[in-house]
Amino acid sequence: MDSEESAIEGMEHLLNQGKPSAKLLRRALDALNRHAEETPAVMDCLRTECYRAAAFRPIPSSELRERPGWAR
Repeated sequence: MDSEESAIEGMEHLLNQGKPSAKLLRRALDALNRHAEETPAVMDCLRTECYRAAAFRPIPSSELRERPGWAR
C-alpha cells in the first residue's frame, strides 16, 4: 500500500507541474504495471491475513480438554 500511495502522490506531483511528456507517462505506467504484476492477488493476501490472525485467536477451553486417542 505504501508503494501505491507513493505512486499516486508522484503522479499528482507530475500532473501539478504541467503537461508531462508521453515518454515520462509511459515510464510511470510501466512502473505501475510492473508493481501490479509483482503484487499478489487480493484473495491470496486475504488468505494470508486470515491465516496469520488465526494464530492469535484464543483457544476455547473445550479444545484444551483431553480427547480420546491423544497421547500424553
